[in-house]
Amino acid sequence: VTGADPVYPAIYRIGTAAAGVIGAASLAVAEVWRERTGRTQWVTIDKRHAAASYRSERWAKVAGYERTPALRLGAGYYLTADDRYIRFQTSLPHHLQAAMDVLGCENSHEAGIEAARQWKAFELEEAINARAGIAAVVLSHEEWAAHPQGAAVLATPLVEITKIGDSRPQPLRHADRPLSGVRVIDLTRVLSGPYCTMILADLGARVIKVEQPGKGDDTRHWGPPFLGQESAYFLSINRNKESITLDFKPKDGREILERLIEKADVFVENFRPGTIDRNGFRWDAMHARFPRLVYASISGYGQTGPRRDEAGYDAVMQAEGGLMSVTGDPDRPGYRLGVAITDMVSGLYCAQGITAALLARERSGQGQRVD
Repeated sequence: VTGADPVYPAIYRIGTAAAGVIGAASLAVAEVWRERTGRTQWVTIDKRHAAASYRSERWAKVAGYERTPALRLGAGYYLTADDRYIRFQTSLPHHLQAAMDVLGCENSHEAGIEAARQWKAFELEEAINARAGIAAVVLSHEEWAAHPQGAAVLATPLVEITKIGDSRPQPLRHADRPLSGVRVIDLTRVLSGPYCTMILADLGARVIKVEQPGKGDDTRHWGPPFLGQESAYFLSINRNKESITLDFKPKDGREILERLIEKADVFVENFRPGTIDRNGFRWDAMHARFPRLVYASISGYGQTGPRRDEAGYDAVMQAEGGLMSVTGDPDRPGYRLGVAITDMVSGLYCAQGITAALLARERSGQGQRVD
């Protein structure tokens, strides 16, 4: 690992964190390469380059565009009646509508400031989340550790790889790239999951992204900037993939998805826990049918705890998990890191887990679950 940190003006060492996770994932890839070719490789990570990769959407340049975002509801931190700060997630229309309905205000930062001041922080968090919105009170590290969900998360491994079945050994054949010949069915959206599968695609895997008919991934509509009709944000985290649209809730859609999975090595999803189960793709049922499959999940709060069923987005994860409490000036509210670091790190850890699970399958023939 080379280079100096800080790369960005933040107390949290983003370059060091990025380099560490990218380095760990790269070592797993290097081991796969050694198994396939018999050749070893050096892994070298530059902290500056690693930090830049975490802001890849900001380096997408579109001629004539200057980034001048309007301050909408959710763009910042809101002081409540009990002198605590709260953060909303409003990048998706239904999340924005939930916050507006509860607060009774229009879509502007100024209106949100006035409306939030009428609420106590935890009551406002509960009210917005009850409407299927997303909100989190800014907590310190100590408060998060004492929170029931924080305790549940701390009691589980960061990345858990579990054997889910037996099959014949699956030797990885000689190839020109580490994951050449590996087929991935990608049911992820927004950032953490797409970033994970983009890494797999960069390493040579064939990634088939399954998107919602008529709409696609939510980030297809995030902008400006747009390159023609395509969101620069979407392009920055979905390169090297193929894409289909499919509604897998009805029987015929499920059958199509099952045929895709039958030929796949890896299945990746980042829905709320239980969502994919209700559509017939529960992991224990999947391994009974596809024992060689590597099944990977990314979730906001993990598979246990009182908030396991809730969605997780970087902005609220940073608020609730304590990152904001140690970022910024001592006499001002905490700042969100300029990098969506919880999403990016989650995606990279998942890519590392998938790579390790493929290596384990190559040696033992056993399918794996990565969570």
